[in-house]
Amino acid sequence: MHYPLLFQNILKRTPEDHEDQANLTQVIARLNTIIGIVNNYTQKIEFTRILEDLHSSLSKPKAEV
Repeated sequence: MHYPLLFQNILKRTPEDHEDQANLTQVIARLNTIIGIVNNYTQKIEFTRILEDLHSSLSKPKAEV
């Protein structure tokens, strides 16, 4: 997620008395919140896939040797 980095760099180069300072700070905070939500959702999906794979492999009958 490159957008927070982009906006942080823009914020660093924006004068402190500029009217966009507050907006940029809010955008960065909101982006970080959204990224956190997406990361949590992605992690849950990955864990679900891993559990399904494990369940599937444990449910298969063992081949006789």
